[in-house]
Amino acid sequence: MRHEVLERLADHMRNGLASLPPRTPATARLAAAGRAYFEFAVTQSSSFACLIDAVPLGSATLGKDTADPLAVLQELLDARRQELLAADRTDALEPAVQQSEGSADHHAGTQPPESDCAPAPASAAGTPQVDPEVVALWAPIHGIAVLCSVGALACLPADDRTACFDATLAAALRGIT
Repeated sequence: MRHEVLERLADHMRNGLASLPPRTPATARLAAAGRAYFEFAVTQSSSFACLIDAVPLGSATLGKDTADPLAVLQELLDARRQELLAADRTDALEPAVQQSEGSADHHAGTQPPESDCAPAPASAAGTPQVDPEVVALWAPIHGIAVLCSVGALACLPADDRTACFDATLAAALRGIT
């Protein structure tokens, strides 16, 4: 059952992306995928509830097949990284710097991929390595989805839950720009 729900969730995210124009920037595509994740959670809360404690570590790792919501986020984050590499880094980061703390040091922890966003090699134990930026993006989206679908915020009116999601998504996306 869990695997089926993960696949339906990933499909819902991909369907949300399919409605975007072809040259939509990666950050907007990440936002659309996050919104689709949230919409799935609140409209199919019974199904989503089985994922709350059951999203396997494998779905947060690189090299996983794409029938997985975190693999969709990984693809989109890799596309964002490619956009940053292709653009003049100074020009690409300037708006984000102005909107955030006004300091280039805010982005010091953001690292481009080592080799064209290729999947990270397996660890010495053979376990695929986790991309911390995917987890950092997914955690707040998943958290607000849980709170608004089956958690403490589920009783709020739909507009209030959406406002909570919008604020959470904006904060999460600021962390990756």
